[in-house]
Amino acid sequence: MAHGKTRSGLQHRLEDRSNARRSIVACNRCRNRKTRCAGTPPEPCAACEDAGQVCVYSEAEKRVSIPESYYRQLQSHTRGNLSRQHVPRPSTVDESSPIQPAYSKPEVPLERDDWWYQGTDHLFLNRSGEHHFVGASSATHLAKRLNPTSTNLAWDVRPLYDDPSSLRRSVTRGLPQLPPVEFAKRLFWVQYAYIGTIFSLIQPLDFEERLQLVYNQLPDLSDRESCLVYCQVLLVIAFGLMYSVNQWSGDDGPPGFKYFKHALRFLPDIHEEGSIFFVEVLCYIAYYMQNLNRRDAAFLYIGLALRMAISLGLHQEVTDQAISENDRNRRRRAWWSVYSLDRLLSVKSGNPITIQDEDIGTTWPIPTDSSAVPWPSVVLTHYTQLSRILGRIGEEIYRKKPRSGTNLLASVQSITDNLAEWLRQVPDRLRINYSTLDTHINRESVSIFLHFYSCVNMTARPLVFYVIQRRLDAEARGSATEDWKDGLSQNTVAVIDSCIAAARATTVIMDAAAKHNLVGM
Repeated sequence: MAHGKTRSGLQHRLEDRSNARRSIVACNRCRNRKTRCAGTPPEPCAACEDAGQVCVYSEAEKRVSIPESYYRQLQSHTRGNLSRQHVPRPSTVDESSPIQPAYSKPEVPLERDDWWYQGTDHLFLNRSGEHHFVGASSATHLAKRLNPTSTNLAWDVRPLYDDPSSLRRSVTRGLPQLPPVEFAKRLFWVQYAYIGTIFSLIQPLDFEERLQLVYNQLPDLSDRESCLVYCQVLLVIAFGLMYSVNQWSGDDGPPGFKYFKHALRFLPDIHEEGSIFFVEVLCYIAYYMQNLNRRDAAFLYIGLALRMAISLGLHQEVTDQAISENDRNRRRRAWWSVYSLDRLLSVKSGNPITIQDEDIGTTWPIPTDSSAVPWPSVVLTHYTQLSRILGRIGEEIYRKKPRSGTNLLASVQSITDNLAEWLRQVPDRLRINYSTLDTHINRESVSIFLHFYSCVNMTARPLVFYVIQRRLDAEARGSATEDWKDGLSQNTVAVIDSCIAAARATTVIMDAAAKHNLVGM
């Protein structure tokens, strides 16, 4: 009877356990055995009672999903607390550099960050009567904020004598008078010095081959590949003339403009099949449009290039073993070039970026051939890393958010950390020695560090605007102090000082580059 009673009691507990809901916190024994625990802390569970074991509950840490912006904010606060205990030595560009940019944490006494967007009109009326979007990261937006009553910003004036028909395609696709072959080769190396390493849009050997085709064969207008060859060669000549002559004469546009117009006539229709070659050509066109101050056109062309690259899968690594490492690296170079240009043209014009970094799985290009020169890949990688940070600047600092909070200040803190980390990893060959600027400076360093200092300035711009507005309000009340730093935290002053130092460094670099004829139009 006793045995039957025990069996009946055990069966009853098993039935209760099967009907019981799983405990939110499992005991240690059930957790180790990976069995369902029906206990309720601090009461022991039935499984431990049956086995005669001590039932012990331990606090288990719960996993909580939070937005990435809040995660970065927590990271910044943690680093801020650590930095108060141990303040590291600030990074510098170069020991001989005349500037010392500091990357401290801003502490602006603001409860909300929507002050940066309040009272802002992002739609501007151009001279033809159309409204255009001008985002908060554009220089035009800043000028409008600093001088709201100005009606003469001339934001849409184009330097090309404002002729809407200047870039329209003609019915025929004839070739202009081409320069001699050897001169065309020199023009290639001129444009390569300016943009050939920060973007990888054509390799020297490929250009040599395509140049011979253009000079020795008539274009086949029914063949997409032939049209792309002619289009790209004409674009290279246009860029080479722009960077070598480097000044406008008359109203015919920049040097090489006629070659650019003819290049557009060879551009295949966008509905035709895409290719990496097509992506590279669209990038060339977008960058030239930017040089013409055709910012909307540049934004549209780079958008087409990026979407075509995505449709080709360039944003992801390929698993097909039949694809050679050289082809993989070409895919990588093409992807990071169009990615970098999209970040530049989008953020600088105040437009949203096209693809999020979380959606990208492509690695950096790494030359595998021992005879290959890795330097262009090094330059491309470091320049693109800055463009990635620029994308964060546009999204986290300048993008108008549906809700307000403290995300702006947290983003400034996080982005300045990213810039400092980038600066620490720059190879010595790319760094600028400010003590030898009069004798030597290379174009890659000019491009990269102008990009870097622009990122510094854009990161600090909202805080600079805040300090300026604060100063103007104090002067209007008659309560302004002699020093603009009065009343600001040390960290806020450090960010403003880094912005001033970056502006000075930009001026120094531009002056030295101009003396060495390294400043493009």
